[in-house]
Amino acid sequence: MLFDNKKKSRGFTLIELLVVISIMGLLSVLAMAALQNARQKSRDARRLGDMKQIKTAIELYFDANGFYPQCAGNSLCTSTGYQGNIQALAISPTYMLNIPIDPKNSSTVYGYYYARGYKQTGATSLQATGLITDYVLATRLEIPNSAATLIPNNIWDNASLNFLLGN
Repeated sequence: MLFDNKKKSRGFTLIELLVVISIMGLLSVLAMAALQNARQKSRDARRLGDMKQIKTAIELYFDANGFYPQCAGNSLCTSTGYQGNIQALAISPTYMLNIPIDPKNSSTVYGYYYARGYKQTGATSLQATGLITDYVLATRLEIPNSAATLIPNNIWDNASLNFLLGN
């Protein structure tokens, strides 16, 4: 009985531990991917809601004044720093207390774009008219419905704006 071949198992083998750790790692990667997609959809939903609120305020301004607002004298303004500042749009604070900022708060990639004197010609296209009774409000969604190009495609130095509102 000095050499008993029956050993009592007191723990897991190295292989068993490695298999469990790899399964847990795979599950966490899948969960993170699903969470990222949910976050993108959430930010896009907020962008759409913000766009509708801004559009309502712009339309209220038009009803009161007979023309669409400018941004501190500019017909174009953005929240990305490209040109003008959308916070200077003449709808605040009378028609909208605060103009919302993009939920990702990225000043160079996502944001809101407003241009007076442009007309929406399709779901993702626009053209310059020069009229004070036309405007376009645009943003870039993280999960676009379709690939989009604007006409002309260099209006905001950004051809990937994929959601437009306007009159």
